[in-house]
Formats: sequence, structure tokens, C-alpha cells
Amino acid sequence: GALEHLDISQCTALGDLGASFLVQHLPRSPLKSVAAYRCNFSGRCVVELVRAGLNMEVLDLKANASHEVPWEASVAGPILQLFRTQRSALRVLVLSHPPGAAAGVLAALAALERPKVILVDHEQNNYNRDLFDDTGMHVH
Repeated sequence: GALEHLDISQCTALGDLGASFLVQHLPRSPLKSVAAYRCNFSGRCVVELVRAGLNMEVLDLKANASHEVPWEASVAGPILQLFRTQRSALRVLVLSHPPGAAAGVLAALAALERPKVILVDHEQNNYNRDLFDDTGMHVH
């Protein structure tokens, strides 16, 4: 069968070049879920990945672009606009946000019914590393 789940988490060398490759291939891919925790993606690439992954079920992009300034304008705003204007099969989106991110923007993301947006405070990325690293599906 076709590859349905891809976990490239902690492949920090991927960066925006790796994200661009994914953006090109995700829309036509049979993948149902991608976990790309801590892959060194910029905010622009996180937004592009979300747009490219609208037909997937789960997209986990935590620990990427959470240092982006201003995060609300470069990551959260474009993602909110995307879900307000595009139909999406995406059920779950996981994102990290910087400490002190605007409460209104966080609430707007959390209030989306589809996809369910799980927001992880940047400070929790290191704390929860072991919790999110037990799939055994890592490709390095």
C-alpha cells in the first residue's frame, strides 16, 4: 500500500528547503498524516505546509516558527484566513506559539471546529519532547 503516515520529526536540517519539497508533493500525496516536529521551518513555510496539507487528516508542525516575530501576523493570521476561505479535510493541526502570543488570536485558532487546532506554548516544546517522540516512525 501507499505511505499514509510520515514522521520526519527532529530532522532540523530539512529547514525551508525540505518544507518546499513537501509543499510541492503533499497536495497529490496519499499521506493522511505528517509529523514534522522541530524541523526548522520558517513561518512562511508553516503556512505553506498547512495550505498544501488541506486534504490530509493530521498535520503536526509544533516547534516550528514559534520564534517568528510577529507570530500573530506571519503564522496565525494567514492560517486563520486560510481556514476561513478554504474547504479542508484536515481534522487536527498542531502548532507551537511564542510565550505571550495574543490571547485573541490563540482563542480564534482554538475555536475552529475543523480542523481542531492544538496549540503548544513554545516553552512546552522541550518539556514535552518525550511525550511526542514515541511513534517509532522517525525517518532521519
